[in-house]
Amino acid sequence: MLQQRLSVLMPTPSLWGVDSQILETETELAKKRAHAHTCTYMDVVSFKPDIPWQDQREADLQQGIKLWIAVTSRWSDQSTLAVKLGEMRTEEEVFTMFAHVFSGRAPVTIRKRGAAILKVCDYLEQNALEPFPMKEITFYRFLCRAEAMGAPASRLKGMIQAIAFCRHVLDVVELQCVLDSKRCSGVARESCPKERKQASPLTVCELNKLHMLVDTSSDPWDAVFAGAALLCCYCRGRWGDLMRGEKAFVDCDEGGKPAYFETRTGRHKTMSSQMHRHQFLPMVAPVKGVHGGDWVGPWLQRRRELGLAFPPQGLIMPAPDREGGASQRPLESGECGKWLRRVLDIGIAETTNDTVKAEVVLSSDEEQCGQLDESDSSGSTSDSGSSSGDIPEDHELNKTFAPPKPPEGFQRWQHAKLKTIHLTEPGYFKVFVCGRAVGAFHHQISQDPRFDSPVCWACFNKADKV
Repeated sequence: MLQQRLSVLMPTPSLWGVDSQILETETELAKKRAHAHTCTYMDVVSFKPDIPWQDQREADLQQGIKLWIAVTSRWSDQSTLAVKLGEMRTEEEVFTMFAHVFSGRAPVTIRKRGAAILKVCDYLEQNALEPFPMKEITFYRFLCRAEAMGAPASRLKGMIQAIAFCRHVLDVVELQCVLDSKRCSGVARESCPKERKQASPLTVCELNKLHMLVDTSSDPWDAVFAGAALLCCYCRGRWGDLMRGEKAFVDCDEGGKPAYFETRTGRHKTMSSQMHRHQFLPMVAPVKGVHGGDWVGPWLQRRRELGLAFPPQGLIMPAPDREGGASQRPLESGECGKWLRRVLDIGIAETTNDTVKAEVVLSSDEEQCGQLDESDSSGSTSDSGSSSGDIPEDHELNKTFAPPKPPEGFQRWQHAKLKTIHLTEPGYFKVFVCGRAVGAFHHQISQDPRFDSPVCWACFNKADKV
């Protein structure tokens, strides 16, 4: 390692008649050749902290709940929700109440709706108007002001969806007049509808290319990804639902030959509907593909080469790490879209949203056998949301609300990805109070974190008893 650093800092001397410039040129050519043979996934996969999707979902849910606790603290004391919150005796009961209210909801949706209501509360306070829930005329003027400032109809529609979320999920009956208002819904209605921007459907030729990658690709990760894309296409599923699969197996016919590949997921878009209640969503794909042969067998073989396991021990498509191994997190929708465009040599389509959430869906139009669709796990399309849920760092909530203070002498640590706050006892730097080990992504903090930072309650509860 030291010699490598010195070789970078010091010029190569001309020894034995070898010019240093020639050596540097050959080194650059070697780097280019090495880059040319670099695996495809190195250019499309984001190397993030290795976190299982269950832990990520729990952290996102905590952030959403903390946001709603801060937002509802600015509401009128006479509102129906404020009365229910007043019946709670401790902050922990308030947190638990919101967790029960939001049960089954996607964390992305919870945070998106909370950020929209926060904007409404900011408008009411800045203009010295009545607190939330406001009158119908007040919200109508808020929408008109946003429209005059150039807000698109999709953002206004997202605001109304946030009001509907408060009315039906939080049971704020005072907002029913806003939902019944024709003028409020009219402001958010798009007068000149535009064609939805989305990626072009996959053709049979492109599906055959994915089959060829599964059979003959020199990069095993390309082959494994191509098989996962084919599975998502043939089972007519969403990529996010497929990544949260709880079980996977091969269904054989009477002769013992593989006929279908099936995976089941418990967390999907329609899991709260009456029809799918208490049922896992079956996602079934035929073994025979459009190329006329078996694609599951070669895909399983390529997975075995990488040592991959199916759920519940593993994932349908884990995100590869820098060393070429499998991480604990699933491949995200945006990474799936980039990878698919790269292996199929498709140009990057222009999109209007910040994050492209690709979803492979089977199409029956002529030779179109797949499609990349932009939608999130909460069921709302990219046009319907009003904001991404980001709260400015200088927002006043960061000053008035903060995670609980640790006891004297205890140190706070924060995870770089999950943003979860842990505690260590005085003199300890390797183990948290909750018993977990301090990892590479944990860093010690001295300033107060954001108000919506998740908290390890096991650490804080045990620290209070010490």
